[in-house]
Amino acid sequence: MNTIANEVALNLDLDARQRFSETHPDTLDAMANLANTLHDHGDLTGALALQESVLEARHLIQGEEHFDTVIAKSNLALTLCEQGDYARALKLQESVLETSRRIRDAEHPLTLIAMNNLSGTLGAQGDLAEARALQESVLETRRRIQGAEHPDTLNAMNNLASTLHDLGDLSAAYVMEKSMLETLRRVQGEDHLQTLVGMNNFARTLSALGKLRKARTLQERVLEASYR
Repeated sequence: MNTIANEVALNLDLDARQRFSETHPDTLDAMANLANTLHDHGDLTGALALQESVLEARHLIQGEEHFDTVIAKSNLALTLCEQGDYARALKLQESVLETSRRIRDAEHPLTLIAMNNLSGTLGAQGDLAEARALQESVLETRRRIQGAEHPDTLNAMNNLASTLHDLGDLSAAYVMEKSMLETLRRVQGEDHLQTLVGMNNFARTLSALGKLRKARTLQERVLEASYR
């Protein structure tokens, strides 16, 4: 362990193991928390080992469809994706999405999160068309249920616009990012983190379209806000 945070998390994990069995819910919670800490500090290998153990125990004790099992599966998939193991990540995320659709419904918030996570892995491995299809579905649902100005809707717009950019559809990305940024400025404010992320992404598209002066103006604005 290289940090105080890791040492504290490890002590909590060991304390839970000593007080409870390896499959006690408190032990599994402690292991999951430690895995999150390791992940946040860049120790993906350590996080992965714990997440695999947690998922195996959750499967055994709580079953395939339990909320904790689904979360454990989703967390493991995200770590696998970051390590470049897209095949395993996709398999887990497809299972999470199928379970969420079956025991909740297609428009449940957790289902939409599962769709978004899957689209991210698809995009990372280069399957941009499939990622786009999922992101379009997520965005349509969020607009209908949560409204055009909800932060989740704006995040969905940002994800889809980034995929459109990567697909080379710069015109569509430009229209979406311009609309998104106007809404972010009005709803979240000029200096909100989400606004600055949207501004930075819009600048990337402007640059790709050859609108270098406008791109530079936005990038300078983001940099100035970040310093401040």
